[in-house]
Amino acid sequence: MSIQHLGLYSRFFLLFTATTLLLVVFIVLGTFTLSEEQAKQIVLERHAQLSDMMVDVAIPTVDIENLRSEATRNRVQIQIDDGERTWTTADPLPHQDELLEAAEQLGSLYFARHGMQYYLLTEHNGTWIIITSGIANLLVYPKWLVYWPWLIVLLIVFVSYRLLIGQLKPIKSAVYSAKQISQGNFDYRITDHPKNDLAELTHGLNKMASELKKLFTAKDDLLLAVSHELRSPMARMKVSFALLEDNDTVKKLGEDVQQMDLIIGQLLESERLQQPEKALHIDTYFLPQFISEVVDEHKTQERLDVIGDVPEIAVSMDGGRIKFVLRNLINNALTHSGDTVSLLIKLDAVEPLVAISVTDQGVGIPEALLGDLFEPFTTSDSIDKRSTKGLGLGLYLCKRIAIAHGGDLTVDSQPGEGSTFTLILPYCD
Repeated sequence: MSIQHLGLYSRFFLLFTATTLLLVVFIVLGTFTLSEEQAKQIVLERHAQLSDMMVDVAIPTVDIENLRSEATRNRVQIQIDDGERTWTTADPLPHQDELLEAAEQLGSLYFARHGMQYYLLTEHNGTWIIITSGIANLLVYPKWLVYWPWLIVLLIVFVSYRLLIGQLKPIKSAVYSAKQISQGNFDYRITDHPKNDLAELTHGLNKMASELKKLFTAKDDLLLAVSHELRSPMARMKVSFALLEDNDTVKKLGEDVQQMDLIIGQLLESERLQQPEKALHIDTYFLPQFISEVVDEHKTQERLDVIGDVPEIAVSMDGGRIKFVLRNLINNALTHSGDTVSLLIKLDAVEPLVAISVTDQGVGIPEALLGDLFEPFTTSDSIDKRSTKGLGLGLYLCKRIAIAHGGDLTVDSQPGEGSTFTLILPYCD
């Protein structure tokens, strides 16, 4: 079975097992590796004992079978040369004359490096004994090469990290996709699908986005169709009420009809904002003058307190629609601040965004309700009362206007401490 056909858990198990085993092996090697200087110091401290052991294998005569047995048991390779004959326990080792050219005498022994192999030599009555060890050659290195196991450890960690990132990349894509869907971007699709179990997740998110887009499109189409169909009878009703004799009943019915006409207008407006490039009438406004107009036009301007300096910047926006948003936020804030308490308006600009905050001193909004605050036709009284005419459309439409401008509308509220609504817009220099 190839790795591509393994499940996600099997891949993780293989990755973690291989990484752990390799790390253990090379960390152990790194712990026991020695530099040439350290190896020479050890040989110098034990040269007499090592020399006696090497001489013993050549006295009085060489028993090649016993020599091979000793070499295998001690995991070394031995070569003996008496000038006439050479005995070796494996492949022939370099001649003593060749090794002595670069050898360093350590007591009664000679320490030599030939290529990447290390050798110990000693002479007794004209007989040379040469010994080398595979384990010693694995543990002893010149200069910076002594650190090679630790370099391998770092490489293993890096490769494992990259492999792990590659395996978990679909999860990152899935999180980003879920975030886009939660923000209403139903056109986002994951294009890079993994060849493991997570493919079901990425394909499932793409399918969910498609189904949600169909659902919301159908909802918007229904609202638009109903709104258009209601326009004509509403117009006829308004004309009929205008012809009736004026009394309290007619007045109340007329107000209800006006309210229904406002709802229909807001529904049509929210639909038009689906294509902001066609709906918005963008112009450039000097922010201090614009805010001054919004405050001066309000009937209770004495209760509006603009704190701090208004940034002297130009903002590209649809002035009429942004005024609608600010009036809506101000009216809601005044409603929840009592009859005499002022509300605070603050402006902050951090390129490329400007934030316009409206803060009331009301009862606040419960945290559980904040998520539905900008949804149309909300049912909770705590939310409805903050929207235009109590029907949950005002803040919904304000949010759509902000998004259509490339900005956002957010809320920060604590029960009993009031609420702050912040309109965020991009601005130009």
